This record gives sequence, C-alpha cells and structure tokens, in this order.
Amino acid sequence: MIFDVIIVGAGLSGTYLSRKLYKMGLKTLIVEKSNGVGGRLATKPVGTDIADYGCQYIRPMNTATKALVSEMENKNILNEITIKGSKRTFISPYGMNAIPKFLARGSNVITNELVVSIKEKNKAWEVFTENFNLKSRIVILTMPITQVQQLLSNSNINDISTPDVNYLRFYTATYRSLDNNFNGTASSTSDLPWICSNTKKGLRNLNDIYTVNLSDEISKRILKLDNSERLQSVSELLNKFGFIDLRNLRLHYWKYAFSLNQDNVDYIYNKDRQLGIIGDSFSIGQANGAVKSAEMIFQKMNQEH
Repeated sequence: MIFDVIIVGAGLSGTYLSRKLYKMGLKTLIVEKSNGVGGRLATKPVGTDIADYGCQYIRPMNTATKALVSEMENKNILNEITIKGSKRTFISPYGMNAIPKFLARGSNVITNELVVSIKEKNKAWEVFTENFNLKSRIVILTMPITQVQQLLSNSNINDISTPDVNYLRFYTATYRSLDNNFNGTASSTSDLPWICSNTKKGLRNLNDIYTVNLSDEISKRILKLDNSERLQSVSELLNKFGFIDLRNLRLHYWKYAFSLNQDNVDYIYNKDRQLGIIGDSFSIGQANGAVKSAEMIFQKMNQEH
C-alpha cells in the first residue's frame, strides 16, 4: 500500500495536520516512536488521578490556534481558566493529552516504531522503521529539529536546510502531596520555575496532584545520579519547599522541552521532493508555532493537490 502522506511524529503539529489531510480524503499515516500520541502534550496517571507533565496550557495567539481552541471548547474538551497573567488560557480537564487524542481520531497511527531512514524511489518515498518498510508520495517530519537533522543525515539527505534551534532541557516531577502549604494554582522559584496544582488548574482529580519543573542547574546535577538517588534528591528538595508527605513521585527528563529560538520560518516544504518539516521549532514556537506551521504547510499542500 502506498500512502499519500506519511507524517513522522504524533505530537500537536503531526496530529493537527493528519486531521486536515484526513478530511481531504488523503490516505495518511502517522508513525510515532513512543507508545501513544501527544508528544509534549503529555498526561500521566498519578495514583488514581492524572497530571500534565508537558505542555501545561494553551494561550492561542494566531488564527489557526484560535480556531482549534474554539472548536475544542465547543466540544467541551478545553476549558478556559485564569492562571499567571491576563491572556486567555485554556486547559483540558481530561489532561492536555486529550488534544492530540482528539485530533488523531480517524487517522492511521503506528506507535512504538522509530523511523530510522527515508529514501526517495520512483518519485515517492520509502520510510524505514525498525520493523516496516512503508511507502508514501509525501513525507512530513514533525520531530524536534535535532532529531530531524539526525534522520536526514541517516538518510544521506544533505541538501535540506533546517533552522538552527536550541532546546531547554530539564526534569519534571509529578506527585501527590498530603501535607503542604501551597495555596495557589501555579507559582515559581529559581530552583523550581514551574510549580502547579493540576487539581486547582482544573483537571478532574480527587486529590491534589502537582507538576514541578526543575531548574536547568538542578536538572544537570541530578542527571548524573542513579534513579534512586535522583528521586531521593528531588524528594528532599520538595520537602524544603513545603511538600512533606509525597506519594507517587515520578520524574521525566525532557531532552527537548521547548525551543529557545522562537522566531523561525513557519515551515519547510520542498515541492520537487515532496518533503516537509513542521513543528514547535517553527514560527513563534511551542503550541502556537506547532499549529501554525501545520496549518501553513497544509495550505501549501492543498494548493498543489
């Protein structure tokens, strides 16, 4: 079977584009290396509750993102909240991962498959994973630029220019705290630049569940520890900030948390080779950049279809 479009990566930009192409009637496949869709729109269980441990909210800043948020608010997938400033802010009470799950409905998705190389053949593309050889007319890459560059290098494709992007890297902790003096919804310190009660933020939890991002300095220090030492170090740090009785403490290391260069081109699309690159490394970055880049490349592809 030859697909019209294969999208590598099932984050926000990949699932948004797939939904648009699906509505056009194109045979589209998303290939994702992890065990589910979402990318950095990530939600995990904490005991019987849940926590957002990636993207915490969306503040729509462009036409495409505003339209998406409006649709999902009307479908009761997103709620507007007040948090850290006056800009309109939206979260999903089911966890932010509900957004890509909604966008991926109807799409063909393969998970737990790493794309290791791509190859042009007979005016089409062969996409090689660890287990499959897939074929498509068009390939769209949506991963962090560093991973895009590695895939292009593995595929001996040296004539596609990509943005020069740096990423913020850090650990995120999620946990339940039975004894704490945290009264607000969200706060920050130099050591903990993001402290948030998922429950007070609006997730449908029975207990108070927290998400905390650790600073770059602390993340670098604990990266060198083994897992048990790392958990102990973070537990002691959280104790100092008033979180005493911790339950279900888990850590996640974001190697590509979000791009620091947030003034790039909107997308890359080579018409002759039918190869495109989108994601939150483009445009203004983060969720708005991801949606805008996907919308812009969709409009370009739609003109040529």
